[in-house]
Amino acid sequence: MQIPLKQFLGAATGLLFSTLPLSGQACALGSVNVGLFDFPPYYHQTDDARPEGQLVDLFDHVMGQVGCPWQARFFDSVPRLLEAMTSGSTQIAMLIHHPLLERHALFGTRSLAPLVLNTYHLPDRSAAMHLNDLRNRRLILIRGYGYGGLVDTLLDPENGITAVIAESHRDGFKRLQANQGDYLLNYEGPATETRNAMGLYHVEHSALRTWDVVFVISRQVPQANKRLAELEAALDSASPPRGLALTATPKRGPQLKTPGVDGPP
Repeated sequence: MQIPLKQFLGAATGLLFSTLPLSGQACALGSVNVGLFDFPPYYHQTDDARPEGQLVDLFDHVMGQVGCPWQARFFDSVPRLLEAMTSGSTQIAMLIHHPLLERHALFGTRSLAPLVLNTYHLPDRSAAMHLNDLRNRRLILIRGYGYGGLVDTLLDPENGITAVIAESHRDGFKRLQANQGDYLLNYEGPATETRNAMGLYHVEHSALRTWDVVFVISRQVPQANKRLAELEAALDSASPPRGLALTATPKRGPQLKTPGVDGPP
């Protein structure tokens, strides 16, 4: 079964949150909208509609260093965030390299955090560590995720993958547990929190790909190169929040060589 890309990615709604207090320095960026997802532990929306998470803490510190007020704009799909970054209505995000943004945004060179994409499976199935291991399998995908540009290849009919669409991380594990799919494709951070909360400690996983999360700034921002350099310079005074290790040079994990997919450079 092939599901149209537009249908898989779904719709999104941007939500604005209150500006957080900052230093009194002059801000060259003006008031900043930063694009976020519900993606613990890096960033998520609290019950009282505030942004929270490891990268939220880091970003708040950086914005304080450059003296800029900011507000979070949450999205529930990749295309809507990319659209907002392209138009400049959202100026900054913390993402992995995405091929659809290359012409419309600048990517930083400082790794903010690793992003690991895993396959999850029940103990009676073999590990899937390569894309070929997923061919002709039932693969559970989380609606709204582009998986770093891999979704086009995953849904190519030649791969024989039957896509099972889950509405959330929790729904993905429920479907896996109910044997509605052979594998679940999910990111390690939110997947670990969800799996532990559900008590599914028997579910096994293997790493499929690793990227670096970096600052991304819209090319619509005046002097975008200079502004990006200022953000990265502010990292030098940042204490990595809650276990994050900031590195000057991104450390990239094994890359899949997949025809037709523009992965992280």
